[in-house]
Amino acid sequence: MEQLPQNIEAEQAVLGCCLIDKSCIDKLETLSPDEFYKDIHQKIFECMQELHKDDSPIDIITLSTKLKERRMLSRIGGEGYLASLANSVPTASNVKHYAKIVTETSLRRKLIDKAIQIQENAYNEKQNVSELLDFADNSITSIIEGNSERLGDEKPADLKDLSHQFDEFYDAGEEDGMEFGLEPIDHEFIKLPKGEVATIQAPTGGKKTMLAMNIAYRLAKSGKKVLYINLEMRPTDIVARLVSISSGLDSYTIKRRGFTNGEVCLALAKLAEVNMKIASPATMTLSQIERMAKLEKKKNGLDYIVIDHLHLIKSNTTDPVQRAAANAEGVKTIARKLDVPLLCLLQISRYAQANGKKPEKTDARDSSVIENTMGIMFALSNQTMPTLSITPDENEVTLTVLKNRYGRDGYEIPMKYNWKNLRFY
Repeated sequence: MEQLPQNIEAEQAVLGCCLIDKSCIDKLETLSPDEFYKDIHQKIFECMQELHKDDSPIDIITLSTKLKERRMLSRIGGEGYLASLANSVPTASNVKHYAKIVTETSLRRKLIDKAIQIQENAYNEKQNVSELLDFADNSITSIIEGNSERLGDEKPADLKDLSHQFDEFYDAGEEDGMEFGLEPIDHEFIKLPKGEVATIQAPTGGKKTMLAMNIAYRLAKSGKKVLYINLEMRPTDIVARLVSISSGLDSYTIKRRGFTNGEVCLALAKLAEVNMKIASPATMTLSQIERMAKLEKKKNGLDYIVIDHLHLIKSNTTDPVQRAAANAEGVKTIARKLDVPLLCLLQISRYAQANGKKPEKTDARDSSVIENTMGIMFALSNQTMPTLSITPDENEVTLTVLKNRYGRDGYEIPMKYNWKNLRFY
């Protein structure tokens, strides 16, 4: 028979931490003796709890005395075993980590025990199916309800407590939401709160990347710390476009090496003053994005994340619907965990906006999950397309507010895009 889940070393480490630092027992209020796998460890922890309750010190002498009173000292291995426990850990700082391991292995054993009982009842044909389902439901529910808090699951908060939190937040005068850094959007009072995700959707060649770069640059120029992740372009291509956006230099002249080194150097010096970090790997997973952003926030601070684009984030599944669902929920989780606004670009089919069709939320690939996950959704569409023979400096574009949890939606923001300096107005 396969051995039940257990971790004897973690159990010994918990007991050892309590022996070298009495305050550890205060951090283990939710840990119960029956969660230890070894019977002798259960007895030792019980005695430690009694000593703590009596406000007595917890050390080898007091513990061995308590165990001797219960006639269990020799059974647990004597004072020599207690000394080995104290020597099993160099420090008591990781006691919570060890205790979590003990709890988790105990939960696994409890689940196995309940599963065996459910299995035995299921094989009993005399057992009423309705009663069997009730027993299975109650068995698993009792384990979940009894341990959700200790495993770090989210707890509902009292409305009274939340009201106090909001009062403090409101009194502090902090604005709820961050501007996009682009006047036409900000003029409509559209702000993206911390921990929320906004999307800009457009077909290939729809200039959504240019709009994202404009937003990222203007936010960084205003003093915000921005992390811009581009999964399509090389770093040199990204910088070339940012040089044009920041300085106003013609992007096509930059590509053709038409400017002098001095002109480009001045533009680069201006761009270098902006507090913006750029990542442009060929491929990246959600976990890698989260680790990068978490480290950046810890080291340098982080106010905003821009990802170009959602469907290029690497996933374990090749199914487009599952990948879209995982990536949409993943970026939302990253925004929530880091408590920063996140802007993510979406690719849509060229046919979605063909023949004058108005943009819709359902244009986004695999849109059902995306639509439910995102807080704000924009669609970028061209009103006039330039011809090859006569290329105007500007063409009209429309940014449609498809969804806005924090204000009005269903309207259009007229804008202009300059093809030379890649700027939006």
